Amino acid sequence: MVEQRWRRPGLVGPAILILIGGVLLLGNLGMLRFDWWQLWRLWPVVLILLGLDILARHSRWGSALLAVVLVALLGGLFYMLATGPGPARPLFESMANVTRVACEVNEDLAGAKQVDVSIRMGLGSLRIKALDDSPRLMEGALSYPQGWQAPRVSYSVTGDRGVLSLESRGTHGLVLPFGRVADGESWTVDLSREVPLDIDVEAGASSSVLDLSRLRLGELRVKGGVGRMEILFPSEGRQMTARIDGGVGEIVARIPEGVAARVTVRGGLGSTSFSSRFTSLGGQTYETPGYASAANRLDLYVEGGVGSLHVD
Repeated sequence: MVEQRWRRPGLVGPAILILIGGVLLLGNLGMLRFDWWQLWRLWPVVLILLGLDILARHSRWGSALLAVVLVALLGGLFYMLATGPGPARPLFESMANVTRVACEVNEDLAGAKQVDVSIRMGLGSLRIKALDDSPRLMEGALSYPQGWQAPRVSYSVTGDRGVLSLESRGTHGLVLPFGRVADGESWTVDLSREVPLDIDVEAGASSSVLDLSRLRLGELRVKGGVGRMEILFPSEGRQMTARIDGGVGEIVARIPEGVAARVTVRGGLGSTSFSSRFTSLGGQTYETPGYASAANRLDLYVEGGVGSLHVD
């Protein structure tokens, strides 16, 4: 007879599912405030626990000890998520009670004839629009919860090309699609109408409106995260290019009637819809009449995620 050693199923996988399910439930009930980046930074712990799980799989005492460690870890992670970012606060405190810090930023063109604009936001609301009657490159109003780090703003000019960067330092990384995005930062960024702009936007969990209708847009690159993003394209632009990584959320692209457009969709978007002026060319490519000979036209490439795309 062959003696069979006692062997239990793994514990780490179910524990991770319990953690995710519990956070989702409390977040949807509005009882838990958290910063996913704080959790994501601890991903090496998962590797350690998986190793311990394998070593203790044939030992009852080892399995019991691992179960105690997992329970303690889950409790600690719940507390960390509820109290971050920033100083520790009560577990079920509402974000409505958090004090906000507001600051104004501005940058002059400093001789630049063309500017690359890079905007990185983690959690919050973002609005981009054109400056009115100002010689500056950018004027912005940025607010963030007290205890978060202030956004990083930098600008440099090499030759006749400028590089403008706005980067959130409050929260980054993995974010899931629930909760109120307005609880994070709130940015309004006004950009110059005087020079061509290549704009690169990365939005984490945000509600974003990119009103580019009066800007001189060359190229737009967007990495959408969780939430809703609305993009209003310029009514004039001889050759504009836009590339959108859909992420998890909703993308609404508004293209003026006077601009001919070709839209190419790749990947697995949850849903797509186009206004009646677009005709399908097959293979997930759509085009408006007169695209080939239009003076103002837009090439839009969309890499689908799990969200939805609407183009009108």
